[in-house]
Order: sequence, then structure tokens, then C-alpha cells
Amino acid sequence: MKAPGFLIRSHVFIAFAAVALALASTVQLGLQPAFDASLAIIFFATLFDYNLHSLLKLNRNPDFLNKSKKSAWTAQNLTIVKILIFVALAGLAVSLFFVSIQVFFLLSALAVPAILYSIIITHPYNRFRIKAFTGIKILLIAFTWSAVTILVPLLQEGSIFTFKELAFIFAERFTYIFAGTYSHLDASYL
Repeated sequence: MKAPGFLIRSHVFIAFAAVALALASTVQLGLQPAFDASLAIIFFATLFDYNLHSLLKLNRNPDFLNKSKKSAWTAQNLTIVKILIFVALAGLAVSLFFVSIQVFFLLSALAVPAILYSIIITHPYNRFRIKAFTGIKILLIAFTWSAVTILVPLLQEGSIFTFKELAFIFAERFTYIFAGTYSHLDASYL
């Protein structure tokens, strides 16, 4: 297994990208970047959610295996995926003891739709097709990534900013994630 392929298909790269965006938020708002528990939570939560989604998709949809290289990698490395999920959960559990209560509640509120999305979309008898609502997946991804990568570091830091400052950086981050996600997805996938 080659390192770049592992980093991408195991979602470790995407977890580091979430941490990088959170650090970028602190810099944009003039704060001193700090490597603390809030960044660990962002990393582990991203790693957990994306690997859980891949695992559920593979377990509940056998046709998924034939559709992409990523699904084939997940099937061939099922033990690694399960270990990553376990490590991410353990990292989340430990990190939760070191973050503010505000961060805990924000992440709890954002985790519910993210995990429900993975469960609903991969359920074999799913009658609710989220893809039927054009763009909802992209909006959900852009909103969640923006909220996590901006608000978590700020709440952990305890900083107070005006609505105008936060709205500007949120809009900037949202459009960045939206554009990146939209360009990555095939129009039929929406």
C-alpha cells in the first residue's frame, strides 16, 4: 500500500485538511494558532465520520463495491478502516475532556446531521433519497465544514467577534468549500 493512496482513501488527508482550515480561521481572525484539543477533535471527528460513511456504504450497498476505486480499497482494507474508526472514536473521547462545554455542544449539534446523513443514505431500504433534492448534500457539507473549522477554534479560544466579522469569514469559507465540493462531484451525483 502506497502512502499517498492510503492517506487519501483512509480519509486521513481530509482530516488534516479540516485541521488546516481551522488553523487558517484563527489566522484570518488575527488569533494566535494553537495546537490544542479542539484541533484534535476536528481531526478525529472528520476521520470517524468519513470512514464510518465508507464502511456503512460498503456494508449496506453491495453495488457500491463495483463503482469506484475507493470502495474497492475500503473492501480490501476493511480491518484498517475499522481500526481507524476505533482510533478516531478513542481520540474523540479523550479530546472531549479538554475542550470547552461550548465546543462540546456545537460539535454535538453538528454531529447529529452528519451521522444521520451517513446512516440514512446508506440504509438498504432508504426511501428518502437526499440526492433527489438538488444540491442538499453540497450545502450540508459546506455548512458543516464552515461551522466546524471557524466556530470550534473560536469557541475553544473564548474569543468574541462581531457578527459582521464572523459572517464574512463564514461566507468566504462556505463558498470555498461549496465550490470545491461542487467541482469534485459529477452533476448527476447531485
